[in-house]
Amino acid sequence: DCAKKLHKRALELSKKYNVEMITYKGDSILSETDDNKYLLIEATINKMDIIKVDNLLDNIEETPVKCLLLGDGDYLEKIEPLIKEQLGENANVFRSEPFFLEVVPQGIDKAAAIAELISGIGIAREETVAFGDGYNDVSMIKYAGLGVAMENGCESIKEVADIMTKDNNHDGIAEVINNIF
Repeated sequence: DCAKKLHKRALELSKKYNVEMITYKGDSILSETDDNKYLLIEATINKMDIIKVDNLLDNIEETPVKCLLLGDGDYLEKIEPLIKEQLGENANVFRSEPFFLEVVPQGIDKAAAIAELISGIGIAREETVAFGDGYNDVSMIKYAGLGVAMENGCESIKEVADIMTKDNNHDGIAEVINNIF
């Protein structure tokens, strides 16, 4: 299975570059540690329990959609191109937060999800609006008929967006929706 091989290679690279890797099992996070500060952020953000295991790969029953490499943002920025190169064209590697480097099989991203959704319900791409603030939103913002960057978003989002709106604490999404409708 290609995704399982990808996760195995990502785990090897996480050890090579001395960063923690996590993945998911149902509504829980699988990790070989339970005290990494970035792991605790992920668990808190998503309100997920942490399952500490001795060996990550031995505990994956169903192939997860993604894994995260966790580390200091400056360090992840340096190793991101190295990991992309070593994982090759079968992987999509990007930062969703400065301290999260996501690894997913190629073709699994937010743009692909929107394309799948709208094809099933008969909406044209030009009729879609997407809002984003993080690195993992870039493909979605580029794909949408109208790509909207949140004011507090990363520079990568602002560069590809059609327009920018206020941040999420100041009703930025509502502002755009009200202007459209």
